[in-house]
Amino acid sequence: MLFEGIGINAISRLTGLGNHTVLRVLNAAGEHCERFLREHVRSVKASCVQVDELYSYVARRPQFVEAGDLDRGEFYCYLSMDRPTKLIINHLVGKRTTDECFTFMEELKARTNGERFQLSTDGYAGYIGHIGAVFQTFGNAIDRGGPPKLDHRLR
Repeated sequence: MLFEGIGINAISRLTGLGNHTVLRVLNAAGEHCERFLREHVRSVKASCVQVDELYSYVARRPQFVEAGDLDRGEFYCYLSMDRPTKLIINHLVGKRTTDECFTFMEELKARTNGERFQLSTDGYAGYIGHIGAVFQTFGNAIDRGGPPKLDHRLR
């Protein structure tokens, strides 16, 4: 039901389970998927990798969160996908910071087989340029591309 977009409260009503039980099932499924990804998605022969983030917020809307709160507010799910096969190579859930970009890129590098591939990102400053995570992690060992995207939150 969760994968069909039904909310936690609705699932609780439909199944007769408590919200905490539904959330525990979701958490267990997520841990199983993460373990599978960590153990089996290694030495990926990627040809064209697309990197992007999904935006959400946790516990409180961003305008109600104090600056520097690491547990609430805006969060991003970073994803890297091999475009031809649609394989999710790695993911990371965290704030949208340069440090998180570096962590994400280092994990992507560890999961690929070391061969040259094309990497497409948006224009987020944490990725681009000579001080960005892509160049600092991969150097000239990959082909980087992608049109710059304006992010209104960076202004």
